[in-house]
Parts: sequence; structure tokens; C-alpha cells
Amino acid sequence: MDCNQRSPEGDWGARGKDCRDRWMLQGYVVNSGAHISATANVSLSYNDDGIENVAFGIGPIEAAFHAVENIVQTGAQLLSYQIRSMSRGMDAQGQVDVELEWQGRRVLGRGTSADIIEASIKAYLDGVNQIVKMDGYQWKEGEGDE
Repeated sequence: MDCNQRSPEGDWGARGKDCRDRWMLQGYVVNSGAHISATANVSLSYNDDGIENVAFGIGPIEAAFHAVENIVQTGAQLLSYQIRSMSRGMDAQGQVDVELEWQGRRVLGRGTSADIIEASIKAYLDGVNQIVKMDGYQWKEGEGDE
């Protein structure tokens, strides 16, 4: 079950216990161009609670990562970012791998999509969801949506 996809009924919360205690991507919008700061508006859910944040960055992926981090509040550091094509053609799937460091521990996150920004957000969230399972992580509800 892909916890980053809506159920066939269009519901985010009807995906079962496998998607509990996980950050999930609900949607995003990015804006970037020459001579302007990139912005990202990212919407996540955690146990059926939706949270949205807007952030700036040097590029659209950095802005999206900042928006995600503003919500999840792990304090994780991005150590590496890699993207590669998984197929050929105009509808090729991209795979993004990220390495995050949190409290001296490293996690690898992976995301795939035909949209590299979506794949990037999914990879970051995959790493974040591994952190969520570790001792010491505690999300302070209400502080990430300012």
C-alpha cells in the first residue's frame, strides 16, 4: 500500500493501520524562475491531520525540503541527494535517493515519480518516516504550521 496516494474512494485516512504514524504527502505547488526565490507550498498529513507550509529556497527542491522540515521538525541534515531515471521516454519515472542525518544516525530515503519534485519530496518523507520510528523523535503538533 502506497501511503502517499489517495485511496480509490479519494480519502487520505482510509488506508489502514500501515499508514498510521507516518508523514504523507497530500499535495504541493512550487514556483521558481530566474532572478526570483523559489517557493514551495507543501501539504502533509500525519494521522489524518493535514498541515501546510510555505517556504523559500535557492531552487524548487530546496524550497520543498524546507517546507517539509518546517512541518515535521526533525532537525535532520541533508547529506546527499541523487536523482536518476528509471525508464525512458517523456513519461520516464525518476528515482530520488536522499541521505539524512538525525542525532548522529543516518537514514536513506527513496521516492519515485514522473515528477522529480514529487519524487524528491517522497524521498525526504521516506527518510523522515524512518526517523519517526526511532527513539527520541517527538512531533510537537501545532508548532510546524506557523
